[in-house]
Amino acid sequence: MKRKAVSYWSICVGVLVSCLVVAKPGYAEDDLLQMMLDKARYLQSLGKSDQSAQAWRKVLVASPNNTEALLWLGMSEAYAGNSDKANEYAERFAQAGGKPQTLEALKRAIQMGPPDAFQLDRARKLAQAGKAEEAVAAYKKAFHEVEPTGHLALEYYQTLSAVPDAWESARVGLEKLVVEFPGQPIFQYAYAKHLSYRESTRREAIKRLERLVSDRTVGKEAEQDLRQAVIWLQVKPSDEALLNRLARQKASPVTR
Repeated sequence: MKRKAVSYWSICVGVLVSCLVVAKPGYAEDDLLQMMLDKARYLQSLGKSDQSAQAWRKVLVASPNNTEALLWLGMSEAYAGNSDKANEYAERFAQAGGKPQTLEALKRAIQMGPPDAFQLDRARKLAQAGKAEEAVAAYKKAFHEVEPTGHLALEYYQTLSAVPDAWESARVGLEKLVVEFPGQPIFQYAYAKHLSYRESTRREAIKRLERLVSDRTVGKEAEQDLRQAVIWLQVKPSDEALLNRLARQKASPVTR
């Protein structure tokens, strides 16, 4: 009798599902599923859309109602121009208890559809060349003049922050990402880092970066920016408690 070919991923899924059945509930969720989530988030943070989408699909195999996976797969389908499929994910996201503000962001991505590939590539090259104002104009064309969301919005607002007198506009945009995507470390980190560049918001940045130091995906970067923010801080007598707390944390190893 001929054996059917079994893909490597099929074997992995089988092992994972078996573990989810026999392992302790806390272990399954905190370790196996968390590893898959971390991988998907990491790939997405690198801008590897195809690989991250594949990773999110694997998350759904293990956790069919995972709102994070449903969200980013919906975004992926929206940017690919597959509005029907994107809407299906949006509906499943809502049924799974996804937050209303996040659902609105997903619907905005569906409305925008695929970004203009030429203008998006041009915007990124201009940004890398330090031509922030030209890059922002190209981004707007790439987004069809629709307000961006998700990771495309992140790179847009980070570029906007380099435009003279646009720091506040970038701050508002990054803050909106934090509100629309609660629990997403990449957006929280970008917002905190942006706040660290101004003395008036540096203390808030330090508090936000503190909370991110132990995060698995952005912890290392947050720790570096926390250190830099403290160096930049114009210390006042009222900062004594803050500095003492940071000193105690530095003396204790960080577990990620």
